[in-house]
Amino acid sequence: MKSFAEYEKMYDLGTIRHCQQVERISRKVFEESQDKDKTPAMYAGILELEMYFEKNEQWLKKKETIQSWVDRETKLDALYENAVAPTGIHCKECGQAISTDFKTLHTRDGIDDVLFFYRCTEPHMGRAFFSNGAEYISSKTKCVNCHKESIESESSKKDNGDIVVNDTCTSCGYLNTYTYELSAKEPEISEEEFQKLKERYCVSDKEGRGYIEFKSSLEQLKEIFKDVDDRKNSQAKYQLIASVESLTVPNLRERMVHLLNKAAFVEVRFSEPIMKKDVQITITAEDKTSAEPRHREQELLKMIRKDLAVTNWRLMSEGISSRMGVFTFSLRGFDNPEDIKKLVEQRLKDGELKLPEVKNDNLRDEHVESAQGEKVRL
Repeated sequence: MKSFAEYEKMYDLGTIRHCQQVERISRKVFEESQDKDKTPAMYAGILELEMYFEKNEQWLKKKETIQSWVDRETKLDALYENAVAPTGIHCKECGQAISTDFKTLHTRDGIDDVLFFYRCTEPHMGRAFFSNGAEYISSKTKCVNCHKESIESESSKKDNGDIVVNDTCTSCGYLNTYTYELSAKEPEISEEEFQKLKERYCVSDKEGRGYIEFKSSLEQLKEIFKDVDDRKNSQAKYQLIASVESLTVPNLRERMVHLLNKAAFVEVRFSEPIMKKDVQITITAEDKTSAEPRHREQELLKMIRKDLAVTNWRLMSEGISSRMGVFTFSLRGFDNPEDIKKLVEQRLKDGELKLPEVKNDNLRDEHVESAQGEKVRL
């Protein structure tokens, strides 16, 4: 099992490679960019800011990641050391007892286990078993030459620990040899080079703690601006509600006659108002034009919705119907403040209305408090 210092160096190397990759990608984006307004100096500033966050975010995950490595390595070491090789294994070809000379950790179906390899003293096919006695059965491989599932594999171990596998096709005789380079290692960098790269890409604990404070300040600012936006939206909404035109039934009749006549509808008639929690009224009008009825329905629908959007009346859900040039629709009016509020909120949601702009100096309270109790001017 590695020491903590080895894990730390491994993590720092990962951070270095990650940051170098970010730099490469960012430089490529700059080189391929067609934005002539951004100068090399601007891109350098953007990259510097990006790297500040990348390096510090890597530091934030460092301790937790290393601890997870230690915990997993401890668990796997115990699993590897305590695993007992199954006994009574025989060669399938000659029947003689065979023993294991190699074991390795193996994950199957998301579960860690130890896999033992058994080899016959004769050049026969080896076998592999998990610690619980279950035999490892490799999936059939198609021959790259004849494409038949007739591959037989034979493996051997080199002195350096590498595993050589020979795949032979029993159908066409094609032989494919490949090596698992277990001894291969990533190219190492000198300690001097590592320290230089670490200083450039890895932040110290002191810098990391400063970043935590910086992030905390950012979160506070987000909350402050969210509070400002919420209050602006709230005030804007109530301004909008207050601006709603509360039309009486006579007001509505006059408004609808004017609107419909302007759109070439005549003989406008109104039903008797139905008084419930709201007020409902049905309107009929005759179309003077010879336009296609469906088109006129859509045209009238948009016109009514737009005209009533700033009032306490709305078109009822059944919409507009027409027959032989006579168009019929029903309206619903509200005089309860809570109902009008809901009506405005629904129209905002449907995009029929927009919140008016509220300037900072119109807010009742010109300051908000940060988490430290400091007053911040809006």
